Amino acid sequence: VLNVFGFLAMQRQLPDGRDLNRFFPGSPRGSLASRLAHALVTEVLPAVDVVIDMHSGAARRHNHPHLRYTEGDENSLALAEVFDPPLIMKAPIRHKSLREHLVSLGRTYLLFEGGKAGSLDEDAIREAHRGITRVMHHLGLWDGTPDTERGAVRVAASKWVRAPHAGLFHPLVENGSHVQEGMVLGSVTDPYGELTHQVRAAFGGYVLCVNTSPVVNQGDALFHVAF
Repeated sequence: VLNVFGFLAMQRQLPDGRDLNRFFPGSPRGSLASRLAHALVTEVLPAVDVVIDMHSGAARRHNHPHLRYTEGDENSLALAEVFDPPLIMKAPIRHKSLREHLVSLGRTYLLFEGGKAGSLDEDAIREAHRGITRVMHHLGLWDGTPDTERGAVRVAASKWVRAPHAGLFHPLVENGSHVQEGMVLGSVTDPYGELTHQVRAAFGGYVLCVNTSPVVNQGDALFHVAF
């Protein structure tokens, strides 16, 4: 656990209100987030060859288990295929993130996403454990018997489908399912169910994340679809 403060408080932010994953490589004289990032960079990461960064969705965003890697990083892609998640997606690097720093050092880095904040998702935990043990076996760190390879679906990009209106949100598709262009993904209604606005897929792909909030505003992200 890198963000011990956040883990104990069950929140993303550090006590200074900052997100640790926006302050790498940090500074010994900066904010708490910057100092913690610097300590990790100078004392922990030099001994690291491979990083599998485990993330969940936000409090009201449920992520289907998937793995993200950096485009052009063939070592990370090869290890992602060993991990063998349901989906593998190439994703851009966020500035000042742990991933940006590790990639600049030439380290192998994978980002696992699954579940949502503040909850235990058995499916996401199972997928994470399965993938990590497969990678550990591949690297010679575990002599157990890994699960059989299934073959991950590869996707190249993703977009959010947003709420056309404010109201009560009713998702109709399962997280992780494959959807076709024009398919009804859910609906947004008024409190009395008299006005219904359908939410349709503008493109086909795989659902990576579903907003679990019962009430949404116009423009809120409802479904994250990869293709």
